[in-house]
Amino acid sequence: MARSLEELPRSLTGMRLGWSAVALLVSFVVALSVSIYNYPYPCVGLPICFGIGGVGQLWDLVGHIMYIQDLWRPWLRGLKLFVWVGYLLLLSSLGCLIAFVVMAHLEGVSDWHFCSWNAAALGTIWPIVSAMQLIFHSKLYRSEFRELRALLDY
Repeated sequence: MARSLEELPRSLTGMRLGWSAVALLVSFVVALSVSIYNYPYPCVGLPICFGIGGVGQLWDLVGHIMYIQDLWRPWLRGLKLFVWVGYLLLLSSLGCLIAFVVMAHLEGVSDWHFCSWNAAALGTIWPIVSAMQLIFHSKLYRSEFRELRALLDY
């Protein structure tokens, strides 16, 4: 039996929603556990990275929920906000990457222990991926609703 055209995107959206929920939970659990594990010693790089990644995943999760609930039909401009938040998170992640590389260079220590600036610079991959995911999904939903709106205008 052939699948309908509407069924496939909804199942993909369900998978995206599940991924965003799991990634949000993992981001905040990792940020909290790193902070608790190194309690007497300050470890700020990795919690910042996973915190920014968690914020990106939270915005992505909200976007998926609003897509499933069809809340974007009356408010198409709201997706533009999600795109701009994605760009803001991407720029802040790149800023963190540059800051962590500079901090690692200024310290002059080239070891890769758990709370080093080098590990924090490597950890910025997660918020960069989260921000790009938010930008991609927001643009995807925006173009889909733009096409739908053009069809409804006729």
